[in-house]
Amino acid sequence: MRKIKLILGFILITFFFALLFLSFKSFWPEEWPEAAQATLAAAITAGIVSILGTYLKFVFDQISSKTEYDQKTSGKMLSKVHTYAEEYYFPLGAYAGSSASQLNKIRLNKKASRIEEKQLALFFITKYFQYVLKLSIKMGGLILLQNFDSELYLEQLNARTRGNLKLTTDQICRLQKSIALEDTPRDFSIEIHGNSELTKIYETFEKWLENNSNVKKTITYFRCYEELMHHELNSIYRSWYQKKAPQISPDCKKVLRIFKKLKKLEEKKDKLSKKKYEEKREAEEENLNGSILGFFKE
Repeated sequence: MRKIKLILGFILITFFFALLFLSFKSFWPEEWPEAAQATLAAAITAGIVSILGTYLKFVFDQISSKTEYDQKTSGKMLSKVHTYAEEYYFPLGAYAGSSASQLNKIRLNKKASRIEEKQLALFFITKYFQYVLKLSIKMGGLILLQNFDSELYLEQLNARTRGNLKLTTDQICRLQKSIALEDTPRDFSIEIHGNSELTKIYETFEKWLENNSNVKKTITYFRCYEELMHHELNSIYRSWYQKKAPQISPDCKKVLRIFKKLKKLEEKKDKLSKKKYEEKREAEEENLNGSILGFFKE
């Protein structure tokens, strides 16, 4: 925007001098000797060129300074994103995707409903929450991308996932501390069998799996989290891949569109009556739930 203003300023100044030059005809001293007229014309031209040159130099200095600042800022931020992606973002996206796949496998296949398969699903979910905790401890939970909306949507997807799992904050904290980041599904299974508190959490989770509606919504939120995270990261790394990032699926795009509507509704909250706001919000939530349940073909 700043570049546009500077260039427009240059164009306006040039236009002003063009009009001034044309107006010289009305008061040009034609009675002067040709040599004197030539000297005056040269002086006026030199003045105009000097003024335009000075402004043009100012414009390009400003653009160059802004570009240099942007490049330095982008370089520093990109360096941070590289670190965050390696330590937090890619693991978060991967475990969100693994959680969605394992939950859907259990939902579709009765043979996948064995204890081992259910424990594996809870293991992936636990690993996801462990990286959420790691990000919260190290970075205050901040997700740093190049898109404000996507950062907000990832937070919303995480919050809705937690809500749909129906686990208390204490239960999630207990899961986060149950194993180390490098532990395997077998380590997790041993911990469940050897700890009564974890056994109870697993039984709660096993019961939760019977609620098909909540399972479907959780699968969708995990999937969208993975897709959106990888889409944004691959967009940042486009110079490396030399092509556009994988597109987000139509289902997840629909979820994000409803998130956007809910965000706009929240911004208008003070302008609406409480009843009107609640009605609109409830309608959008019903639309979201209906859409998610419609994504699954039995």
